[in-house]
Amino acid sequence: MCLLEYGISKEEIDMTLAEYLKSYREQQGISQKELAEIISVSPAKVSRMEAGESSGASTKVGKTKPGDGFF
Repeated sequence: MCLLEYGISKEEIDMTLAEYLKSYREQQGISQKELAEIISVSPAKVSRMEAGESSGASTKVGKTKPGDGFF
């Protein structure tokens, strides 16, 4: 199954996690602090993730499900 079938654009597929997080957050009109609350991490962690200095692999980002308010 292709991600394009889920409404994910080629541009989104080509984005890094850092780029995607920032883009999605800005599209939703939420702050880093608000995103941090949604995904249960510190605002500093969101900042590091958006800067590409940290991945979400060891956080709840990897466990977030549709309907949780993110993704």
